[in-house]
Amino acid sequence: MLNFYKQRPFLENEFEEAEWIPESGLNEDALSDGFHAYLVENQNMEPPLLRAGGLRYLLENCQISINPHSIFCQKMNLGVRYNSSQSDADFLKKQLHEAGPDIMENCMFYPRNRDFQEQMAPEQAALNRKAMSIGAGRACADFRHACPDWTAVFQLGFSGLRSRLEKAKNEKEMAGILTEEQRVFYDAAIISYDAILAYIDRVIRYSEKFDVPEYTAALRQLRNSPPQTTYEAMILTILFTNFAEIGYEKVRTLGLLDVMYEPFYRRDCEQGRCSREEMKNMLCFFFLYWNAARRGAQQPFGLGGTGEVTYLMLEVYEELNIINPKLHMRCAADIPEQLLRRVAELIRKGSSSIVLINDEAVYRGYELLGIPRCDSKNYLPMGCYEPFLMGKEEAYICASWLNIAKQVELTITGGVDLLTGETFGTPTPQEYDTYAEFLEGFYSRLHEFVNQTVDMIDTFSAFGVKVNPSPVLSATMESCVEKGVDIYDGGMVYNNATIKAYGIGTATDALLGVKKLVYDDCLFSLPELARVLRMNWKGYEYQRQLILNDQQKYGNHLQQPDDLAREIYDHLACWIIGKSNTRGGVYRLGADSVDFAMTEGEKMGASADGRLAGEPISKNLRPVSGMQRRGVTAAMESALHLGQERFLGSAPFDFLVHPSAVQGEDGLDAMAASFRAYFAAGGMAIHGNVISYETLLEARDNPEKYSDLQIRVCGWNDYFVNLSPAQQEQFLRQAKVSV
Repeated sequence: MLNFYKQRPFLENEFEEAEWIPESGLNEDALSDGFHAYLVENQNMEPPLLRAGGLRYLLENCQISINPHSIFCQKMNLGVRYNSSQSDADFLKKQLHEAGPDIMENCMFYPRNRDFQEQMAPEQAALNRKAMSIGAGRACADFRHACPDWTAVFQLGFSGLRSRLEKAKNEKEMAGILTEEQRVFYDAAIISYDAILAYIDRVIRYSEKFDVPEYTAALRQLRNSPPQTTYEAMILTILFTNFAEIGYEKVRTLGLLDVMYEPFYRRDCEQGRCSREEMKNMLCFFFLYWNAARRGAQQPFGLGGTGEVTYLMLEVYEELNIINPKLHMRCAADIPEQLLRRVAELIRKGSSSIVLINDEAVYRGYELLGIPRCDSKNYLPMGCYEPFLMGKEEAYICASWLNIAKQVELTITGGVDLLTGETFGTPTPQEYDTYAEFLEGFYSRLHEFVNQTVDMIDTFSAFGVKVNPSPVLSATMESCVEKGVDIYDGGMVYNNATIKAYGIGTATDALLGVKKLVYDDCLFSLPELARVLRMNWKGYEYQRQLILNDQQKYGNHLQQPDDLAREIYDHLACWIIGKSNTRGGVYRLGADSVDFAMTEGEKMGASADGRLAGEPISKNLRPVSGMQRRGVTAAMESALHLGQERFLGSAPFDFLVHPSAVQGEDGLDAMAASFRAYFAAGGMAIHGNVISYETLLEARDNPEKYSDLQIRVCGWNDYFVNLSPAQQEQFLRQAKVSV
């Protein structure tokens, strides 16, 4: 097998520099034209069949590349621009946007979903558009975070998945119970897998010509059978991801790779096919594949075992020093100390693209939904850090984000957006006699937007199978195959949806700012405060500094702000968790912000905590940047006070500590102990950075010297020098007060 380090120069940019075999298919422009013609000619076809036929057309006609320098050598030319931070800017989206309204109702890919919403649900679409424009939140049917049942994929392989479909269809047909909708489902999935098998045949023919015998042999095995070796398992992971992503879905976890690969590796070692060093070599190729593909928001995979493959993956990850893929680490209560310290060591060294997730908190979260541990014990983290039940649950993990802090702003103004002057939601009083009445007004407004968000998700998700049928993914789900129902049409065992309410630090501090400025110190009336905020505190710097320096800030383990933050989530949990949706499932609650803390903050006016207009709001469960005054332990205590077992939709705590606080063996012990203690106290997830203010300042001022300095941004890593000045400033603020 090829040596990774000898081939690495040919791999770093292998996607941008792929050499397409001219005779293997149509070039990008011709493929684009043909695909567009296919859509128009078949616009009246049932959406699942249209989707399947489109997949077949692309796999039959796309050009192929074989890179003899890689052990994972095939690529397909679907027009992806890999030199972009988002590797999904392909011609499929362009064609669907240009295809026009004549195929809108039968569109096979999600990018036209917004147009479909406008046509089929104009009232909800208008509300959603307005909410996004002012930074209040957003809602959708989330097709972008997808995952197959990797267990079925590995046990059955492509041909086995196809056979299972045909068997289920024939059984229903023989029993006389096959409905037309089920026939469409099965036919679309079978067409899709026939197209996949035919494409593998095409790749085999070209791989034979390029003298890559090991890859060719592995493809022949995978063409007709499940994988038998670790190498075949890795190829299957890549191939299935390629096929599943021809459309809008993104495979947002590769599964618990150490758990899935461990049996293959052991068998390979026992039969003399693989050594430890050879496994490391394969893992180097495998990890760099995802990094070279420039996967947007990074490609997640999970670790959930304690075997040799787990430690090998961590070893390779450290050696490569890359940010893509990223690691989800499942942590049981009895996780070995050696493993926990190893993960802490990687984070301390700068490989911070790791999030640790607490098994027990996840189990308790599912119990709140009535889902037993016999199901939840097999959960898998997806996307940035969201738990879901692989093969059983479609959780719409990013169906919505709700900006809590924005509702504080709107309560102060009576429902008028500070920046645009537009009214949002039901107009509310512009003055309240007491703080208690003001707080009730805030909860009333927040509750209204929760109900509006639920209505938007329910309405948009009802179009799921029309907008984005997914035969390739659905075929891996046992319940979908048994029912003959698509994953986005209620085919899963649990058809849930997630609402994420974020900005708790800013919201809490702003509410307490109103209490102090208006009701305790009587410096302003509420209308006067609204005017001051509209002026972005101009002329009122003394009052702004007064509130900025007030000690009652969330994130410092103080009773008043922590109790208020808890109370806000008590209300949200009551309104959201377990509420029925229209897909036969229930709603889940999350508390993460991803990068909306930055982008939605730009759409907000000044806030009553002293924040200026356009500045970021608090991220995830963190306090406002610069307001963490009692150290990381106090901030963790505040986050734990929220009752995190309720945050099944994810609730990561972001830490930033100075290297001096965790140096040496004692420092590693302290890091591991803090992770364990946080989880024992009920924390859901934790991730962060070990870095100094001085290093970040030097990197900002001399970026050429720090090109490989990683920073945990949110649910992903980036290089610090690539961050915007505003993002860099946020981390500098955090580092300045962190100890």
